[in-house]
Amino acid sequence: MTDILGPANAPNAVTIRPSDTRSFGADDTWFKDCTSSELNDGTKLQAGEMNAIIGFARSLARGNGLTEAGAKIVPENNADDAMGLKAVQYLIQRGRTCFGLDTGLSNAMVVSLSPAPPEYKQGMHLFVIANNSNTKATTINLNGLGNRPVKLISGDDLSVDHIKAGMVALMVYVGTHVSGYFQLLAVPIKPAIAANQTYYVNAATGSDTANDGRTVGTPFASIQKALDVMSTFDNNGFSVTIIVANGTYSPVILPRITGSGICTIIGNILNSALCVVSGAGTSFAGNAGIGTYRIQGFKCVSSGGDGVFADGAGCNLFLSYMEYGACAGPAHIVSQRGGQIVIEGPGQGMAGAYTKISGSCPAHMIAINGTIDVRSQALTITTPVTFSSVFANSNRLGLIFSGEGVIYSSVTNPGNVTGMRYSVSVNAVIDTNGGGVNYFPGTIAGIFATGGEYV
Repeated sequence: MTDILGPANAPNAVTIRPSDTRSFGADDTWFKDCTSSELNDGTKLQAGEMNAIIGFARSLARGNGLTEAGAKIVPENNADDAMGLKAVQYLIQRGRTCFGLDTGLSNAMVVSLSPAPPEYKQGMHLFVIANNSNTKATTINLNGLGNRPVKLISGDDLSVDHIKAGMVALMVYVGTHVSGYFQLLAVPIKPAIAANQTYYVNAATGSDTANDGRTVGTPFASIQKALDVMSTFDNNGFSVTIIVANGTYSPVILPRITGSGICTIIGNILNSALCVVSGAGTSFAGNAGIGTYRIQGFKCVSSGGDGVFADGAGCNLFLSYMEYGACAGPAHIVSQRGGQIVIEGPGQGMAGAYTKISGSCPAHMIAINGTIDVRSQALTITTPVTFSSVFANSNRLGLIFSGEGVIYSSVTNPGNVTGMRYSVSVNAVIDTNGGGVNYFPGTIAGIFATGGEYV
């Protein structure tokens, strides 16, 4: 270490900084000259004053630290009058004061800068290496100042994969300390595919690390891996098909489809009980803006969530040949906040379309300001089940109906259902096309209130 700006070998110089004996008041103080060469009435220079100046200057020069090779970023050279200027320039150039690592969870970023900023300030900019890919609207907490939303340039909340794990996210703060958000200035650019793509998944023979999922012989082990690979490119108007072998799979989060095109996930349409998606989370979960998915031939089981969940406008899920086992709920099928679920039937080319129920849940289907369109299904309740809340619930402008006029073409074993048939309220609608109050299976009469319509 070089003795920069110090008294060096001057008489009485010391190598340990003495304590500062000055007393400080509330007002700024300044030096003044002697009024004449004969008078000794000027401000006396004290060691504490000079030591403070030296300390500030050394801290500035050494604050950049060392290179990865161990060399000083700012060479300590008492003959270099530009040493302080270089220190400031290197701090800006190397971005140390505005660069941080995200240590938080998906959708909840946590970053610590050094030095810690005292508040959020408009124009503050950050370079952050993301710890996780996001799946929905996202917040960031900077040095414990509190969560602030991260938004797109359009002002919209983030949706799936606007932030990818490992990417450098550049953000600028907009607003006041108490009311503002970080604007994400760039999102990942994805390569566009030029043809339809097919991926294979097999829980028994697949690998998410060694295989590419492109052939039956090189399948992925999980559905999520195939979806994550799809999310790395722009569909460019083409379709992606994921063919899933019989087995048991973990719940999946449906990523945002970039570019037009749909993704079809096919299990066992002849016997959905052989292709199970089971775990603590919702079996198939989609958020706003993800695009259009077709999901066929699965049994959904969840100890902590729903069977299928569509949350938000732009989340369009088309289901067929599905079975619903025991789910913690709120429901086997949930559509809310503008989400759309269509349960396809023969009119959409799904010959022998069916819905099976083999497990209890608080409700079978719930539409809260969302749409569930059930198209001519053969409904079979394979075993006694209980819906502790209600079989069909439409609330707050929700809509449960059939785009083909009839919801269920047949109901097998309706006596296996215990619970309320339906509930419709707050300007929502359930349209059975005149099926009557006993149309849905159950043991308790349905209810409607506060503008709800049951027809």
